[in-house]
Amino acid sequence: MLELDELRRQYPDFVRGKVSVRCLSGWRELVERALDEVIAAGLPPAEFELLEVREKFGRLRISALTPAGRRDIARIFILAGLRSQFACEQCGETGKSLQSSDGWRLCRCERHAAECPVPLSPVRPILQVEMPDGVWRFDRTRDQLVIVGSPTDG
Repeated sequence: MLELDELRRQYPDFVRGKVSVRCLSGWRELVERALDEVIAAGLPPAEFELLEVREKFGRLRISALTPAGRRDIARIFILAGLRSQFACEQCGETGKSLQSSDGWRLCRCERHAAECPVPLSPVRPILQVEMPDGVWRFDRTRDQLVIVGSPTDG
């Protein structure tokens, strides 16, 4: 498991209060990178409250309270989730999005996939997300989100 105490020591101004951490340690670098990007974006610690770091549907999910209108911060967390589909949850090595025979989605490297007690099948990773300011696609080669369309009217 990813250790909350380690994140608190490394990011004392940004990881404070009650934070739920429910993901494996292989995604630690992705979480650290996301927090580093939040800091680089110039968000003051007083305007940031990390709530949760977890796995959901085979992807990393980071939830935080941030000022309204800071879509750049939302994109940082979305990008971390999209990146997580290519990093083993257990060790952080290059992995693949998989689904177990009992319906769970996960990301594993070849070694950790082979250790799984149930059969696994590859699944197509999610590469595109819609946000209020547009439709964004994860360009894995450039390791960034690229806007590819206008938001749909709801």
